[in-house]
Amino acid sequence: MSEKTTPPQSIPTEPVAPSPQAVQSWDNAQYQQPQNVQYVVMQQSLQGVGGWLAFFVVAFCIQALSYISLFFMALSSFNSSSLSEKVTDVIFSLPIAGLAITTVVLISMQKKVGRLTALITLATGALYTMVTQMVALVAIGGDVAFGMSIIFSSLIGFGLVSVYFVASKRVKATLVK
Repeated sequence: MSEKTTPPQSIPTEPVAPSPQAVQSWDNAQYQQPQNVQYVVMQQSLQGVGGWLAFFVVAFCIQALSYISLFFMALSSFNSSSLSEKVTDVIFSLPIAGLAITTVVLISMQKKVGRLTALITLATGALYTMVTQMVALVAIGGDVAFGMSIIFSSLIGFGLVSVYFVASKRVKATLVK
């Protein structure tokens, strides 16, 4: 059995000169400094109507619709027994609805005045709640403790939401025009 074996490849004993292109790329690669790779976690932008600010914009829209409907309900039932409550509803409902709509428009346009109109809208809503409860206590003779708890709840709610519009980074970054 004669098997034919192939001779092993010869390994050159003398160094082979590399091509000029290989030398040039080797030199460039040798002298290049390794670049540091840094990964940066991108933070969400605080500009624009988003997050809690978007929530309050939607809340102001709902508030405007509620006060407009309250106005028409108060007008349609003026002959009921609680005339003093209906008068306060008619007096306060349209201005609060107008303020709420103005607030939505100004915040959507990212105007600085949007913060002030939001605070005025919130304050007017709290004032409406206080006046309505006082009228109900005087005219109807309701429960004083219940009326005072509603007044204090309204003031606490106004305070908490107004702190957001005063101290929020998103409000400061968004309402700049």
